[in-house]
Amino acid sequence: MKNVVSLMMALCCSIGVGWAQLGPLSSTNYSTEAPLGYWLELESVVPHSGGVLDGQTTYRLYMNMLNETDYMSSCSGDADNPLILTSTTGEWYNNAAATTWNAQGLNPVFFTFFPELAFDSFLTIGAEDATTPAAQHPSSVWGEVDATAQFVGGPGNNLTVDDATGGAWYTPFPGTVDPDGHVAFAGENLRVLLAQFTTAGIINGQFQVQVFVEGNQGNEFRDLLPICQTGECGGCTDELASNYNPDALYDDGTCLFASLGCTDSSACNYNPNATEDDDSCVYVADGDCDCDGNVIDALGVCGGECVADADADGICDDVDDCVGEYDLCGE
Repeated sequence: MKNVVSLMMALCCSIGVGWAQLGPLSSTNYSTEAPLGYWLELESVVPHSGGVLDGQTTYRLYMNMLNETDYMSSCSGDADNPLILTSTTGEWYNNAAATTWNAQGLNPVFFTFFPELAFDSFLTIGAEDATTPAAQHPSSVWGEVDATAQFVGGPGNNLTVDDATGGAWYTPFPGTVDPDGHVAFAGENLRVLLAQFTTAGIINGQFQVQVFVEGNQGNEFRDLLPICQTGECGGCTDELASNYNPDALYDDGTCLFASLGCTDSSACNYNPNATEDDDSCVYVADGDCDCDGNVIDALGVCGGECVADADADGICDDVDDCVGEYDLCGE
């Protein structure tokens, strides 16, 4: 079987495919790390209530990319980069009328008569049903484990491709960079559909992706990416931020940057927006009664203007008619 797979790899390479397995006949001139912004997103599409699919949910798995001309070449797995697809229930729904592992067997004409057919589970690269030209649906090649077997003929089961030969589903590069001419380009939505699952559980897993950045086969990356639920795998990707996350696959706009200032609320220059104290706090000076440099006057008023209250009657002497006249005005 390994010789058969190698022969398929040689054929792919001869037509400019270079599917994602790093074998003796495949290209080695590529990056092994996806740039920030390239990630796998599992999106809930239809929760089912009633009927055959009661309690199940249809999910779609997308590869998010950065450029309209980015080309999704293949999805793969082997001993070094295991392909893992699992549901927490252990299985996913395959419609009996869908006889292909990819979306080529899903003809929308029949959806009215067989509504569950639209929710069949399948693997793909861009194509979502039979309306896509046949030549744009992916092909596959496998060693010891054929992942496509879990997408035809009854319920699909959790799978792992981690043998030395490995396998992949792939679509040959069309030769021209035309986002509107092939479903494997990211296009204006900046993403490519890679799979559909209908299951009562939650889909998890990982696999290696191969992408030609901006449709340039000389600018390729292959990386093992996790399947992320919507809202997962993102974070702050700015190293200068206080909440920088080196493991984030894309920037989710949550970066927080340190704001220097005085963080002591009792200080004169307290800054409620400061997140990091810079030792700049200024306090009320000795002898003063407030941050403006005022002192307590003769009547005990901070910043007051009374200079003297000789008889301590609480009335400033300059307006007190009774100063020194205790027998007439009081004690």
